[in-house]
Amino acid sequence: MTGGPQARSIVEGVRLEDSDEVTSRALLLDAKGRVLAASDDRGVLQERVDLKTNGQDAGHYTLSDGTVIGFHRTPGYETYKGLGWYGCVMQKTL
Repeated sequence: MTGGPQARSIVEGVRLEDSDEVTSRALLLDAKGRVLAASDDRGVLQERVDLKTNGQDAGHYTLSDGTVIGFHRTPGYETYKGLGWYGCVMQKTL
């Protein structure tokens, strides 16, 4: 897994209600949408998510199947702009 334990700790640190854990998935995505870490361990380094950011650093939207996607671009530090990675939560509606 790219990022190793640090990437894993990010997705494990997302606080979800117990009832949401079954329908939700926390992801860390690289700048091209490749899954670097996933709370359900699926798709790591294999899956790509095509985020619809519309140029925004953060936001949310709903897919036609009712899945809600929230995202936020990871910040850099001081003069370092970061790698363009995104934190993402995908939640399917029942």
